[in-house]
Formats: sequence, structure tokens, C-alpha cells
Amino acid sequence: SGANTSYSGTTTLSTGSQQGKNTATTDVLTAFGSGDINLDGGTLQLRANGSGNGGKTIVAGNNVVIGSTAVTINVGNNGGNSQNTISFGNLSIGTGQLNVTGSNNYNLRFGGTTTLTGDATINTTSASLSLVDVISGGFGLTKPGAASSYASTPAGVLTLSGANTYTGVTAVFDGVL
Repeated sequence: SGANTSYSGTTTLSTGSQQGKNTATTDVLTAFGSGDINLDGGTLQLRANGSGNGGKTIVAGNNVVIGSTAVTINVGNNGGNSQNTISFGNLSIGTGQLNVTGSNNYNLRFGGTTTLTGDATINTTSASLSLVDVISGGFGLTKPGAASSYASTPAGVLTLSGANTYTGVTAVFDGVL
């Protein structure tokens, strides 16, 4: 939960849970330092409250690598705020399923490029996920999970907004893309 600004190593999670939170009222999450976060199993819990309600972006900035085992990224808060977004850098995802869950209408965002290193499955349930920049790779993307019916800000939405170059199949079985 500290401001680990001098830590630049890789953080790896393969089982269990790891929690990162900010202890101050700030829009920066430095609990994982500046290095990559490698996820190949388990749950990464993000508990960043931010400086206020609604529309705040809490920047973590780390690049995230997801391997071949299902992982969950749970976004939430460390206090009373709601409707904020926690933002990471680049995403590299293989065949492991990424489950995105949360509370208080918090969302997850990757502002950098997304590289598909295998046929990826992204299941957004109680939190939404935005992949902002280009998605590349010779693989596909599947959205299996359920989301609430479309509303102005429904939970569980997967948003793709880059000029994507990936060449695999995009499959949506439920929810909102």
C-alpha cells in the first residue's frame, strides 16, 4: 500500500490474491512500483479510492502480462468514492481468461497497446474494461460473460476503441461489446 516509486522490478502472481491500494487521497496507484505485473493465476485486487467521485482516472501505469491461466482483476476502492477508473499501460494476453470484477462502479482501462499472444478470453462481469489503443496479434478475442442490459453506463461492458490490427475471430456470447 505504500508509494513504491523506487521499486522497478516485476511483480508476479500465480495463485492466491495480491492487493494493491493507495493510502492517500490521490489519483496515482504506485503500490506495484513501475515494473511489469505478470499474472498467471490468482486475483489482483486494486483498491484505489482516488481524489473524488465519478470520472476520476487513477493511474497505475504498469504494463500487465497475462499468461495461460485464468486470472481476475478486481477493481474497487479503498474508501467511499465511486465511478472511477483504474488505468494501466500495455496489456499482453495469452490463452488465459481475464475476468474483470469490481465494486462501486469502478472500471479498468489499458491505455497502451494490447498484444494477443494467444486466443484471449475477456470476461467482464461487475466492472467494465476499456482497451484504448491498438490490439494486435494473429489471434482472436472472445467475450463470454454476462453484463447488465445496455444503459448509459452498464457494468460489464468491453470497449475496444483503437484502430485494431488483430486478425483472429471476435466472438461475443453475452453482454455488451
